[in-house]
Amino acid sequence: LRAKIDMASSNMKMRDPVLYRVARMEHHNTGDKWRIYPMYDFAHPIEDAVEGVSHSLCTLEFEDHRPLYDWVVRECGFDHPPKQIEFAKLYLTNVVTGKRYIKKLVEDGIVDGWDDPRLVSIAALRRRGFTPESIRMFIDIPESVPPTGRTHMPSPSESILRRNHTWHQNSQRHKIPSPYPIPRKSSARPP
Repeated sequence: LRAKIDMASSNMKMRDPVLYRVARMEHHNTGDKWRIYPMYDFAHPIEDAVEGVSHSLCTLEFEDHRPLYDWVVRECGFDHPPKQIEFAKLYLTNVVTGKRYIKKLVEDGIVDGWDDPRLVSIAALRRRGFTPESIRMFIDIPESVPPTGRTHMPSPSESILRRNHTWHQNSQRHKIPSPYPIPRKSSARPP
């Protein structure tokens, strides 16, 4: 089932997007009870509006889906339609950041929950005492994002400076000692 919106649109998503698909096979959850399923681009804005979501955060690859998102909520006539906002991903190395991977770690009992201090989730960072300001400062996403939509971490020396400043901010607020040695300049000269 398709919606003919604007066949002259430069955005392919706004021409005749598929709203429902027919699957003549057994579904892993519903068996053979249903044969028609809504597509993500159609179901997502409706679910957000029904659940009272004010802002739907999506990665940059969904930027061209936003006009369809807005069209669906407008045509459904919701009183408080949600807004879709895109963001660039921040890639960290040697850290588990994927929600599916973290969920598995939690379910398998490897970590104590989403706020386990070994994770880098917002809940874990808050539990470790990081302030919202220090997290924003650490991320410090540049205004211009490469065409890939990926932003990368700063150089190691810049990261050390940021970590030191971030830890200093948080240790002053919470009066806790640093778990890591922070390199300091020595006034004494080596022999």
